[in-house]
Amino acid sequence: MAIEFPPEYPPISPDPFSIAASSDTLPDTCLGQDALCMLTAGPGGGKTSLLRTIQARSAAQWLAGIETQPLALTVNAAALTPHRPLAAALASAANESLSRLGLERTLDEEFFRTAPRPGTTWLVLVDGMDEITDPELRREVIEWIVQCVDRQPAVHSFVVAGRPISDTERKLLGAVPEYRLEQFSTDDLHSAVHGWFRQLGLPRPNTSTDTFIAALSSVGMSKPARTPLMTSLLCQVYSMNPDGVLPDSRNALYSRFADLLHERMHSRGPSGFRTQSEHLTQRFGPAVAEHAESLLSELLDLIGQMAAANESRPVDPLIYIRPARPEYLPDHSIEAWNTLISRSPAGERPPGITRKVWTDFVVSALARCGLLVREGDRLEFAHKTVQEYCAARWAMRTPQAYERELDRSLQRWIHNRGLNPWGAPLETASYISFLIEADRSVLRDIAHRKLYDSVTRANLHCCLLVAMINHFGSLEPESWQPVIDQAIRSTTAVIEVEEDPATRVWAATILAELDEAPGLSALESLAKEPTLDHEFNEDPHSPDFSGRLQAARTLMHFDTRRGADALMQLVLDDEDLDELVRVRAAEILLENSDERAEAALGMLAEDSPWYDSRFAAINLYSKINRHMAAEYLNRLIEDWRYDDPDSCQDDAYLLVQWGDPRQLHLVEGSADKDDI
Repeated sequence: MAIEFPPEYPPISPDPFSIAASSDTLPDTCLGQDALCMLTAGPGGGKTSLLRTIQARSAAQWLAGIETQPLALTVNAAALTPHRPLAAALASAANESLSRLGLERTLDEEFFRTAPRPGTTWLVLVDGMDEITDPELRREVIEWIVQCVDRQPAVHSFVVAGRPISDTERKLLGAVPEYRLEQFSTDDLHSAVHGWFRQLGLPRPNTSTDTFIAALSSVGMSKPARTPLMTSLLCQVYSMNPDGVLPDSRNALYSRFADLLHERMHSRGPSGFRTQSEHLTQRFGPAVAEHAESLLSELLDLIGQMAAANESRPVDPLIYIRPARPEYLPDHSIEAWNTLISRSPAGERPPGITRKVWTDFVVSALARCGLLVREGDRLEFAHKTVQEYCAARWAMRTPQAYERELDRSLQRWIHNRGLNPWGAPLETASYISFLIEADRSVLRDIAHRKLYDSVTRANLHCCLLVAMINHFGSLEPESWQPVIDQAIRSTTAVIEVEEDPATRVWAATILAELDEAPGLSALESLAKEPTLDHEFNEDPHSPDFSGRLQAARTLMHFDTRRGADALMQLVLDDEDLDELVRVRAAEILLENSDERAEAALGMLAEDSPWYDSRFAAINLYSKINRHMAAEYLNRLIEDWRYDDPDSCQDDAYLLVQWGDPRQLHLVEGSADKDDI
């Protein structure tokens, strides 16, 4: 038994702050259309499963002779470095992955340096960007990917997958499409659970599904269960004891799952690791057998120490196997794991057994514990959240150790004292949520005090952290409500008092996560507030930086109807709003298949007072009705041919390309026929 991944990936939808495809677009058709895009989801949101699915479907298409789409290849973000050629990283990833399937001849770098076929590209699926824990190294990798995209000829396109990254890092990627995997809807959850129970062989899967979903509600796990990985873990735990009580928190679920893995590993059946280890050590005497038993009993603690080192040290993590002798874990190679475990008392090779036999025993124990997976010559945690759980479990061994680790983990959130989203260390929120779900009251009291003191009006970052932890289901309402209420008061004060538009919109977004009704009302009000864009109107640039537009888009993320209504109001505001912002609002309506989009774009295409905004609206309208768009474009050229002849001549080319010859005289004599 090991951690299983969901049989189906969750639905994909556009991120509310980015350009993206419509929500009914299949993931493997919209991802890869651009030279670079992002795929984000929360912990266990299905990113890796989706990338695996895309790679499998891509390979199947090429094997069937359909070679028109990019050929997909998954590579871990940590394998990409500016100090290593891209082709070398891709060759290494492919060889390591295929070696487990009987690869007979290794693939060289040259194979990945050129296109797989003329006219096609490689689709590089970069997984685990958030698992690069050093922010500086993560920034270097992002910048290097952007440089690779800019190279010509372009033979590689990229999908960068991970948990949401900070806005500072997002800016490094530039204006690229960003897609977010949604959580399961109610129907999705029912379907996924039913699929798991059929796969796990439960009798009467229909009845079991209904009983299970009711049990989720009774223990307060309905919301966390909408995450695909949580669904899979809960289903597997439930299947082992359908009459038992489900875990009531993320920490409790991972603890129960780890216990099940431990029990399975120590089962007495012929395939149980304990039985095999007894056979192995019997020939070396009872002392060796007892030592092997001691190692198996302490294995979870040893893994926890290594996990804690990975969480607390971004580069060359320190492993405190013995307090006086810190050791480095430079990578996750089997050799490194074995070396470090051998330095613990339980992991030292006992007298009377050969080094090779003992080493094989240690590696086998690690590989079969269920928390780690073997990838070539490395042992990786089965999932980032497994590493986070093991690290948090180790930190809870004493109140002193717990407080030190909590202080360290909260440091970046507290000391940044951010009033805007830039720099918030989003990638650490999941680990902190495991820490917060302490299993003893003395530890929970420490966490409660530190979080309460940090959620002030001067520190929206910590208010965001509380919202994220609450989203994970880690804040039990009865004991944590004072902290949530303090965060609500702080974000409300920022909305009312602060002057910066981005800060006010961000505070309203956090408030909506904490308390939806007042948060959505605040976003609705901000979208209508004319003065919110005063600074933007003085220096208009990308319309996505309009505070009112950001408020409306965020509102749409929470409530599609109210958000769409707010966007339509922006389209109709011809007095206080920049014209390109009005066009962008109409474009978002179009992206979300709102029936009012056509009328909105038609109005802007005909009546917008500026050339650029009218042309932008016409160009978008051409996606709906090319014939009518040509009518609008012809009128635009007629209206502006004397005030802006160069632009009109350029747009005459476009009109001819659309099959309308009315402005052909502007084109003739200035271009040869091949350009027309």
